[in-house]
Amino acid sequence: MLTHTEWATPLSRNSSEPEPRTACQNGKLKILNSGKDFLIQQLRQERNGFFDKFLARCQPEMGELETKLLQLEAPQGSQANVNDA
Repeated sequence: MLTHTEWATPLSRNSSEPEPRTACQNGKLKILNSGKDFLIQQLRQERNGFFDKFLARCQPEMGELETKLLQLEAPQGSQANVNDA
């Protein structure tokens, strides 16, 4: 494994071409970044799937709680109107 000093080798000052070692490091960094991007995308998909399943499972309970709340807030004489809706 390369150390930080080996990864941080600057470009050759005498030419516009990077040293072969630096070109290899750039290639490794591109591969590493691609791997990180792939992992982040996978984690996002997993998280979204988790929340979709969670919300789908909680939706009926939320509807029941909303109905109960409307019944509590309704005046005593209009409970029949809430049940009709």
